[in-house]
Amino acid sequence: MKKVVTRTIEGSEETSPVTASQQAAAIQYGYARVSTDGQSVEAQVRQLTDAGCTKVFREVASGALGDRAQLRRLLTQLEAGNVVLVTRLDRLARSTRDLLNTLATITDRGAGFRSLGDNPASEICRTLSAEIF
Repeated sequence: MKKVVTRTIEGSEETSPVTASQQAAAIQYGYARVSTDGQSVEAQVRQLTDAGCTKVFREVASGALGDRAQLRRLLTQLEAGNVVLVTRLDRLARSTRDLLNTLATITDRGAGFRSLGDNPASEICRTLSAEIF
């Protein structure tokens, strides 16, 4: 049975066994978003593909829009064991509430989340502090 890293804390790794069905279901999906037509998602797509994403959902839409079709498609396709990757948190959400709601949807579906360019703990704390103070 294969083991995978489930979390890394300051250089130490915690592993857990993964069944064959979980391993088959462990698809990494990427989400790349730019705000305007004049911008390109290609750099994000390249980073996500290099990180192992098998499919990247591309979107040209303001993060402030509540209805982002490609994000909705991604979230409805998620299955337990899948992982959603973004290059930065601000590609996924523009507000703390939106981020928390999206992360709740991901975890409710049994999937994981990873941001390539952010330290999750410090970025979320900074975002929450900005909202509170």
